[in-house]
Amino acid sequence: MIKGFNNFSTINSKVIGSVFAASFVFWVAYLGILFLVVTRKLKVFQAILAITASVLSWVIALFVKSQIPQPRPFQTNGYPPLTLTVPGDFAFPSAHTAAIFGLATFIWLANRKLGIIFFVFAVIVSLGRIISNVHFPVDVAGGALVGMFIALVIDSFVPKGVKKARKR
Repeated sequence: MIKGFNNFSTINSKVIGSVFAASFVFWVAYLGILFLVVTRKLKVFQAILAITASVLSWVIALFVKSQIPQPRPFQTNGYPPLTLTVPGDFAFPSAHTAAIFGLATFIWLANRKLGIIFFVFAVIVSLGRIISNVHFPVDVAGGALVGMFIALVIDSFVPKGVKKARKR
């Protein structure tokens, strides 16, 4: 028997909920970017920069975590990770959280109303990573800071004339 789980239905409900939050919502946000471009609520260059912020945040988080040997919760507490795959790298910072917060921050800078929706996605993904037993709260906080910082840096290179044309 797996420690912490007393029956199959408990495993199923926890796995389905946390996998959905930790993984699928992540991809729903990216599909949301495509939808916003198609419906012309987001300009193509804004979508490209948002995705760039997300990918760069992911890469930087992976580099940082390779330098900081922080174990994951499932490695220290004996409970299994509730994800589709078992992560093999270190925990700090969360690359998923960095990527989704990079995306959300850049969308928020381009359009405040839409950005709030993407921040809701980011919080759901972050909580899902904690509930899934693959990250501690400090890991997702670190990932969020990485993502927001990278989005702000990328935004700092956007010309002022382009920023004035944004929806607030």
